Amino acid sequence: MSKRGRDFLRNWMNENVPDHPSFDPALVTDLADRAMEDAVLVGIEYREIDEEVHSLFALMVEAVANQKNGPR
Repeated sequence: MSKRGRDFLRNWMNENVPDHPSFDPALVTDLADRAMEDAVLVGIEYREIDEEVHSLFALMVEAVANQKNGPR
């Protein structure tokens, strides 16, 4: 993953992944879709994220499932 792809994804997840754990597949799908849409809007191609992540959906599943209650 490119540095800008990694930085974008880290910042995007900090701003958009809910603060509470969830196992809702619709939420995870929405997060993965929105992350890619927002990346494209700022000029980051899918391959810049996919090179390292391989599955944005799986990354979002892990991120959402591992959230602690309360603010970060």
